[in-house]
Amino acid sequence: MAAEGEEDPSKLSVAELKKQLFWLGAGVPAGGVEKKDLIEALIEARVEHKKKLEREAEAAKKEKERLEAEAREKEWKPPPGLKPKPWQCGLNEEADKKDVIDLHLLSEDELRQRISFAGGKIPEGKVGKFYL
Repeated sequence: MAAEGEEDPSKLSVAELKKQLFWLGAGVPAGGVEKKDLIEALIEARVEHKKKLEREAEAAKKEKERLEAEAREKEWKPPPGLKPKPWQCGLNEEADKKDVIDLHLLSEDELRQRISFAGGKIPEGKVGKFYL
């Protein structure tokens, strides 16, 4: 009669039956209450509680799926036809590699001057060298 992990209601005391009904959120039946009425109420409350947990789990699963779909929609996608370039694109020449290394060795002020001279825009405020 009892599910796995649950005690058989017929073996419980009246006080224990009432306590379990309380913890399941069910009320004690009205009127002249006998032990068999409490047992029936507890069995019904356990079934309702199990259904409620299943509904909540299903709702949580749907909400998780909705949030994942929303995150996928917000994910950046390249425009059609745009193919990513390898990270070393254009660095096949030794001179290009040397220029990149030289830029890394510049001070922040020198780097700002070169960017300005080349017509680039320097962001407002305090910006670190690696952002430039």
